[in-house]
Amino acid sequence: VWFQHGDPAHFSLQARNTLSDVFTDRWIGRRGTIECPSRSADLTPLDFFYWGYLKTKVYETRSENLEELWEKIVNVSNSITPDFLTNEIETF
Repeated sequence: VWFQHGDPAHFSLQARNTLSDVFTDRWIGRRGTIECPSRSADLTPLDFFYWGYLKTKVYETRSENLEELWEKIVNVSNSITPDFLTNEIETF
């Protein structure tokens, strides 16, 4: 199964024809063989917020090694409070 998220470059007729050829009746997307649900339960405001926020915070300064990078990821993740998440979801 292939999930095509509808980016304009991925929505061209050529791209959709290729997906249909390769994945036959097994690709999900706009005008795909399986229509993408308007509100997928797998995609939440947290998905759109968390990864971008984490990347922004983690890469504010350069990590010297993998251990430091991992520590930043854990620290940023642990710093996100339930109230902070609630606010992000409400303003989504």
